[in-house]
Parts: sequence; C-alpha cells; structure tokens
Amino acid sequence: MYFIKMKSHGFLASLIDVKRIVDIRSKCDDFLLKEKNQSNYYTGDDLNIENLDQLINNCIYKKISILLQCDNPNLCSIELHVQLPGGSPIPPHQDNFYHCINPEKGLKILIPLQPMNSEEGALSFLNCDNKFDVLEHSPSLLENFSSYIKSSIVNKLNLTETTYSYEIGDSSYHFLNSIHFSNGNKTDKNIIFLVYRFQDPSASIDKEMLSKYEKCQKEHKLRL
Repeated sequence: MYFIKMKSHGFLASLIDVKRIVDIRSKCDDFLLKEKNQSNYYTGDDLNIENLDQLINNCIYKKISILLQCDNPNLCSIELHVQLPGGSPIPPHQDNFYHCINPEKGLKILIPLQPMNSEEGALSFLNCDNKFDVLEHSPSLLENFSSYIKSSIVNKLNLTETTYSYEIGDSSYHFLNSIHFSNGNKTDKNIIFLVYRFQDPSASIDKEMLSKYEKCQKEHKLRL
C-alpha cells in the first residue's frame, strides 16, 4: 500500500455525542473516587470502567480508517489521563518510542471529558509530518512516564507548535511519531481525557526500536 506524508496531528470538531461524554465523565469520576491511591494515568486492567469504547462512533472510526489507509484498524488500548490541579508538565516525547511500529500504521485519538485548553493541561503538538524520525529519548524521573526528549534536542528542531482548545464533543488525533507535550494543569480542577490507540492489523514490531525502549524503561525504573 502506498502512503503519503501528512501532518502528524489534527483536530476533529463536534463528532462525539455530548450526552455520551457526560455519562462517561460521571463513570470516570466514580472510578477515581474509589481509587485509594489516585494516579494520573490508568490503562489495561487498572482501568475498570465500562463502555469507554462507545465514544468511538462510526464517524470517528471512518476518520481513523482514512488516516491509516486501512479498512479495519484495531483498537489496541484505552488510556485515562488525569491532569490534577497544579499537576506536573508532561515533557516532550513520541509515542512510537514505546510502540515501535511503522509510524503510518498507528495513531491515537484524544477525547477530553470536559472543555480543555493549554492552561488546563491540553497537549501541544510540534508541527511535523507523520513520518518524522523517532528522536533520542532519555529515562525520566516521572512515575507512569518512562521516557522523554531532552529540551536541548527539541530546541534544535526549530519547529512551530499547535495547541487545541476543545469543547465537549471535540477530539483530536496524532500519529505515533508526533512530538507532543503538556505544560500541566494550572487550574484548581481535575481535567480528564481519554486516549484511544488504533493500529493497522498488519503492523509489526521493530525489534531494534523495541530494544532501545526496553533499555530506557529499565533505567527509568531504577531511578524511581
């Protein structure tokens, strides 16, 4: 299949039912209230909330299929991100440092569960294409966040950045080689967003990339 270069991120306005988002937000709030040791990140078996996949409607799924040039992309994971009041920034990184596949064969859909802007912890995206190289990552000192790109590397790129302001029902996408970060939540309220990872079923793991990630992850765990 022939792939073309495209922007590594984009905005999807008003494609999700507001009532459904309000219902999911209520379920997420209930889930967090029951958590004894609240985290800023949940996924897999730690994310025990029903029907989160229902936010991905036919319109969103069609957009994903077009972007990945794939008729049947798989939903591989769902992540719950909690931007706590006064929470720490998320340093620059690329998701494909962890996932290690062809960058055109995977992307993520970000769905806020309330209005969200840069002051409230929304992600900022550097303006590059979806085939941008995976840069050198270093082990971080942040729990639930293993790897980041040093500012000395990012600054040399001289790339402009985009931050989206979301209303309820809006979402965005970013390909796995997108470089993104957050300046943290500077408000006094919990800001919650969900991230859905989709992948072409034909995607395969690059073993050399995976080895770099595993080494970085090991060093990260030793630093905590």
